Amino acid sequence: MEIIKLKAKDGEIINTKRSVLKISEILQKMMEELTPVEDGENLLTVPDVDGDCLCKIVMWMEHYAEVQDKRSGRDSEDIEIPNNQEQHPQWLGGTAKNNAWNIEFFSNFPQIFIMIAAANRLKVHSLVDAAVHFLFACSKGKHSEEIRDLAENGVIEIPATIHDSMEI
Repeated sequence: MEIIKLKAKDGEIINTKRSVLKISEILQKMMEELTPVEDGENLLTVPDVDGDCLCKIVMWMEHYAEVQDKRSGRDSEDIEIPNNQEQHPQWLGGTAKNNAWNIEFFSNFPQIFIMIAAANRLKVHSLVDAAVHFLFACSKGKHSEEIRDLAENGVIEIPATIHDSMEI
């Protein structure tokens, strides 16, 4: 498996597998345009994202690369939506283990906004969808002042209602 190095705007280098980058439309395109170097060390510069945020995005892509691979073989026409209900997003992965992982991943509430912007720029749609879903579940039933406080100060404890709302 070929390793690609991603260089963030602050100079931090993150290593990941080439196959993981296909989750991001932008990184996939950059990788396709990459000219292989003789020493085998491929480096992609990601100028819009800092190292911490890029590391979290890569962590997301690595975690869900397998789920994405399993779903890519199925046509959207083949997926039957039961009882005329909305289809559950693929980022949930269909297991309680993935729900717990998602909730832990989004535990730093103020960082979510930065991550959404960066993931949107890199076109990591599953991460943007999951983060927005998490924010919606977390802010449900709260007044604007409470939501502003969460955004500024973060979430100390994840309410049980979020666990329930993120289940399939």
